[in-house]
Amino acid sequence: ISYHPGDKPLMERWAAHVKKLGPYLKHEMVLCPAHNASTDGVLLPLENCFRKVSVVHNRYPETGWPVSCNRSFQTIAWHSMLVLKQPFLFMEPDAIPLKEGWIDAIEAEYLAKGMPFMGDFVELTKALGNEPGVIDHMSGIAVYHWELSRYAPRVFNCTSQDQHGKESEY
Repeated sequence: ISYHPGDKPLMERWAAHVKKLGPYLKHEMVLCPAHNASTDGVLLPLENCFRKVSVVHNRYPETGWPVSCNRSFQTIAWHSMLVLKQPFLFMEPDAIPLKEGWIDAIEAEYLAKGMPFMGDFVELTKALGNEPGVIDHMSGIAVYHWELSRYAPRVFNCTSQDQHGKESEY
């Protein structure tokens, strides 16, 4: 899960809420604070309910939407590809789990589907046509295969000039 300093109060509430729905002893949590966001009030509640919690900082300097979100996604994707070597659920602190067992249910659905990605697909070109900057894309909150360099290599191409990174691939 990624967050920036402005999201920190929301992230603290998210961590406390998720702890109440846990534990998640089969799962590892990866926190990706961006722009020097603190882990105070976030890390401890999650450490008490996940098997392991890693902190992988987004050190990219870009700010603003969507490039900063895409850079956090890239940071977590690289960590998953190089360290975890397992699929990952990318979330942001405004994605609120609603019930106990939420992460196990998402994992079971992902495994049952047998696809490299599981999430919502946003079709904008049908509604808006081929206007500049309008692209069909998968929502960021989704499950991703850990081998993104194989399934979606363009996800790592996000620059401050091409802000679509993850969106332009799907």
